[in-house]
Amino acid sequence: MVDTTVDTTTSDITWSLAGPNSGRVWEAIAAVMAELPGIEKASRNTQQGFDFRSIDDITAQSRKLFGKHGLAIAPRVQRVDFEPVKSSKGTDGFRAVAYVDYLIGHSEGGEVGASMVGEAIDYGDKATSKAVQMAFKYLLTELLQIGSGGDDPDGQSPDVSRPQPVEAMGRGVPLSELEIAERATNKLKGDILGIVGDRERAVKAYRDAVSSLGLDPDGPVPGEEHERVLAIVQALEEPADAAAALPLDDADAAPFEEPQ
Repeated sequence: MVDTTVDTTTSDITWSLAGPNSGRVWEAIAAVMAELPGIEKASRNTQQGFDFRSIDDITAQSRKLFGKHGLAIAPRVQRVDFEPVKSSKGTDGFRAVAYVDYLIGHSEGGEVGASMVGEAIDYGDKATSKAVQMAFKYLLTELLQIGSGGDDPDGQSPDVSRPQPVEAMGRGVPLSELEIAERATNKLKGDILGIVGDRERAVKAYRDAVSSLGLDPDGPVPGEEHERVLAIVQALEEPADAAAALPLDDADAAPFEEPQ
């Protein structure tokens, strides 16, 4: 069993949008965007009946252009949050939310940084891998401005219901009300990061929104206030237009159903 939150920060690399010689990187990214052909939705979600772009669809076109223009991407997983889930058939699984930073470098020098959040559910041992892959898929989609053609749900929805009471992984005892509230607040922060797209701005947006409701931004936010917090953030920010993932088990290939 694992802790409900795993912090994997081990490096002191500076991840910024304006690193040394960043202009060279942005020029190369712009060149990739200019040459990137239209990417069709070649994969099919059979459960919910829609087409989507898989990570294979995207990387098949972007990988060779990244190489041509001297670009490489190095990921660094900042944190992974876990939550136990249970399907309606009683199968135990985990929801993983991965917070990933990326260093985009040029072969002749220069680098910029980016951040993305990925989420996935799995009933085996691949929830983390899927979540990290989804983060990379969303990164490429937004970085290269690949149109989503609509707000596609993720592929095959695992049939999930929320266990009651939720048990803390590795402890085998029910979570306290405070722990449940803190976990829900962490999920809220992840949702805000997905809207804002930048970690520092997301932290500020979260604190400003929570404070504007007369709540303590350093404590857990009551569940009934989450929608109001998100509405405030969305009113101040352009929502992220993410759509699109890496095989293993492409989460878009498997429709996503919220736990009940």
